[in-house]
This record gives sequence, structure tokens and C-alpha cells, in this order.
Amino acid sequence: MKRISLYIGLILPILQLQLHSKDYWEQVPGNLGYSISCFAFTDKTNIIVGCYDGIFHFNSNMSHWERVSPRMTGVGYNAIEVINNKLFTATATTGVIRAENNNYDWIAANTGLCRNIESIVFDKDASLYAANDDLLYRSTNSGDTWKLIYKATAGFRGSSLALDSNGNIFLGDKSGIIKSTDKGESWITIKSEIISDEIKKIAINADGTLFAASDIHLYKSDDAAASWSAIDVDFNNNHIQAIGININNLLFVGTENNGVFASTDEGDTWEILRSGLDGSTISSFGFDKIGYIYIGTQNGNVFRSSIAAPYVQEIETIAENNQQLIDEFLVYPNPFSTRTTIKFVLPQQAAVSLTIVGETGKLIAEIITLKQMESGEYQFFFDADMLPSGAYFCTLTVNNHSQSIKLMLLK
Repeated sequence: MKRISLYIGLILPILQLQLHSKDYWEQVPGNLGYSISCFAFTDKTNIIVGCYDGIFHFNSNMSHWERVSPRMTGVGYNAIEVINNKLFTATATTGVIRAENNNYDWIAANTGLCRNIESIVFDKDASLYAANDDLLYRSTNSGDTWKLIYKATAGFRGSSLALDSNGNIFLGDKSGIIKSTDKGESWITIKSEIISDEIKKIAINADGTLFAASDIHLYKSDDAAASWSAIDVDFNNNHIQAIGININNLLFVGTENNGVFASTDEGDTWEILRSGLDGSTISSFGFDKIGYIYIGTQNGNVFRSSIAAPYVQEIETIAENNQQLIDEFLVYPNPFSTRTTIKFVLPQQAAVSLTIVGETGKLIAEIITLKQMESGEYQFFFDADMLPSGAYFCTLTVNNHSQSIKLMLLK
């Protein structure tokens, strides 16, 4: 069997220069003319977005956006959810409409529901919740019928509707958080001296940590909204327009004119990601199943991160599916302080790429740019002298199937 060893530490400075010339964001072709309000992903290649004018989809086999919603004037598509192979969208004038399977055959799902709906989410039991700024509804039969479960006396933000993994429901209002632990049958209002302004958006990560955003402030709770702390971050007086959390628990905040802020440690430190953007206001986030991050802008453009943030929780499953493509893939030592070895074995000829990326998916080094490689054992020595301590990901892609190993650099 062929065995090849390469040392890449000497070329790391060159690779880092390539990183600075490579934008973090790449624009998806086409402009939809209206602010992008929401994203959904039905598979690994199909992107679905909603805006004032309709629902559109785009996939890797297309060069333009294609309308998949009924052509109705002034509907306003505010939110999308996919559950049990059904696509649900909340609209500003026709309530909720539902598409069966992948044929985009839309039907109304409005019995018992008002016509102006801002958000829609579902819980672990597949119950649906739909809200506007005054009313919250629940459906237990895929939207066939709806029940009004909460009517606000002072109003709340329908766009803030969020559910955690335990089924707790959260809404933001002008003085704090409204919470239900029993599917909306009863509610408590949680006020905090820390929260000084109206909560307009809420996001919850896989660990149950809540992030609540007003126009200019960001707050955090580790105990299901019982107590809050303010996150110290300067958005340069730009309003918060969107917040989101990806599959790796990374927190993203979209601003009015200052790009995207990203945090890998629940808001303790931040990185600004704006290279490749057009300077317009961020209106929404989307996170696909591969690890790519999408943003929609108020001027109708969609951007995608230039590289996927690896999802290490899927490594074992992916490895099982790829056992005929990769005989072996390992990095040692790990953790490491300056230098580590990357080794993989190909049982047959394949198209291969090998990259090192940071936690937000930013490209650090492109060890192998996509190329055909013969079967054999390959070994690379990666020198990280010029990198700071932290978590990185080594991603090996063979014939479009990827595996990622989390690296810990400790200096």
C-alpha cells in the first residue's frame, strides 16, 4: 500500500494569508426583492426561504430561486417550520398554510386561528404553536384545528416565541418573560431588574440556556428564565435584528448595519463576521444539517458561510456510513501544544479535501484542496505555532462525505 507523509507547518503562514483573502460569507445567486424573514431545510441540498412576496427554494442543482408558494399579493410569509415531512408557514394575512410532502401542494390550516401570525414552532410531541403580538394558539393535529391558549392583556412579542427541549414555552414582553410549563394551560410572568427593555427575540441552545434580545441589549439565563444576566457586548449602537443558534451551540447575532456577531462560549467573547457581506441589515438566520450558516438581509439577498462548521456529534454515524470510503482517520496527539499528526487511509481512489477550521467554521488551513488521490495511507504533520489556544476541527471530505475530528490546542 502506498504511504505518503507531508509536513505542512512551513506553509502555514501562506495558508493564513489565503484565509484573509477568502470571505467568510458567499452570496447565493439571485435577489428576492424583499426582506428575508425565515429559512427551512428539507434535506442537505434544498434551501427554503420566506419573504413578503412568497416562499422560494434553491438547491445545488439550480442557478436561481424558484417560487413554491401560491402567488397571492400581500400575504407576507413570516416563519417556516418542517415537521413530519410537512412544511408549515406563518403568514401576515392568511394564518398558517401547510404543504403536504415535497410537492408544495398548499392547503389552509386555519380553523380556529386568526389571520395575522408572526411565528410558528413545534414541541417534542409535534404540537404546533402559532403566535402574533397578542394571541398564542396550539394545534395537536398538524394544524387542522387550533385552540387559543393565551391572550395578552398588555401585549407580547409574537416573534419571540421559543420552546426548550423540555417543552417549556417562552415569550418576551415589555417587562420580562412569560413562561408556561404545561403546554400553555397556565402562565407565569418573570420580571427581572436586569432586563430593562422590551424583549423581542428569544433563542435557546441545546443545553437549555436562554438568550433574549431587545433592540440593543442581549441577556442570558441558565435556569429556564428564573434569573438573568446581561451579556457585555458592544454592537456599536446597531439594533439587534436576528439571533440564532446552530447545531454546535454557537450563538449568532445579526445587526442593523454592522454584520454578524458570533460567540462560541455563550456570549463571553465575540467575533465579528462581516467579510463578503454587502453592508445591509441582517434580517434572519438559517442553519442547515451539514453545518453551513445562512443569513437573509433586508434587501432580499441570501448569504452562506464559505465553509461548514463541523458537527462533531455526528462523527460516529458518518464514520459508519463512510467505512468503505475511509479505512482510517485519526489525529494524534490530541490535545496538542504545537504539532500534531493527521493520518488517513483510502481503500480506493477518491476525490479528497482536508481542512482545519475554527469553531465558527472560519477556514484556518486548506491542507488538501479538492483533488483525486490514489488508494493508500497518507500522513500530514500540522504545526500550530502561530495559532492561539482553543478548539479547532480537522475535516476530511472523501467523495462528498465528510468526517470531522475536534482538535484541542493547549499552549
